[in-house]
Amino acid sequence: MKIKNLLIKHKLKKLTAFACTALVLLSTKIHAQCIASLNAPSGTITVSPYIQTCLSSNMYPGNYTTFSVTSAGQYAILTSYGTFVTVTDNGNTALVSGFGTTLYTGILTPGAYRVHIFDNSSCSQGGGSRIVCVAPRNNAFSFDGSDDYIDLGTTITSSLTGQNKLTVEAWVYPNSTTGIHSIVGNHQGPTQFELRTDTNHFNFFIGFGAFVVTSVATVTLNTWTHVAGVLDQNIMYVCSQTNLYF
Repeated sequence: MKIKNLLIKHKLKKLTAFACTALVLLSTKIHAQCIASLNAPSGTITVSPYIQTCLSSNMYPGNYTTFSVTSAGQYAILTSYGTFVTVTDNGNTALVSGFGTTLYTGILTPGAYRVHIFDNSSCSQGGGSRIVCVAPRNNAFSFDGSDDYIDLGTTITSSLTGQNKLTVEAWVYPNSTTGIHSIVGNHQGPTQFELRTDTNHFNFFIGFGAFVVTSVATVTLNTWTHVAGVLDQNIMYVCSQTNLYF
């Protein structure tokens, strides 16, 4: 089973855990070219082709930093609000530039590239430090249905109660309706929640199967499907695409 654009939100009193990757339209416009001469932070950071990589949490306008990609593809450049960004190759030929918290570019050749940041399109160096990250787009993980999984850590450890709220979402591409296949969950006793396929239905449960809701509609094979499991205090439901199943 493949999973892409994984989104998990979990709220237990003041505890919130969040992990996601975004999918939006590609932009390749060059609005201006603000090229920085100061390399800070220095060095080259290798960007993961699978998950977001942060280049700096304290980068100032008027600087550039270098990152390396090992796989060609589409990447999002994520920066603090109000930052003007120019992405270039390692020889300062501009690939894309513009405002925003997110800028998108297609990288055809693996290698070194640069992110130049400024306060505005006039290449102002004012303003405070910025966060700069790079994230791949339009990628998916493929699981063998046996022992493959993504470890999201151990932040979610409290027991769920009737007053808790939980939303678990994923885009999935099922290729089998045989047996049970976990999509998202912490199924290592005691289980708190799990969103999964159970033969040819989607299934969402809280506790070790104590509270369960199963979709009426069947799983569609070899098709990208959005599925979500929701706990809203004492109400549970699971939905796929635009249809809601109680």
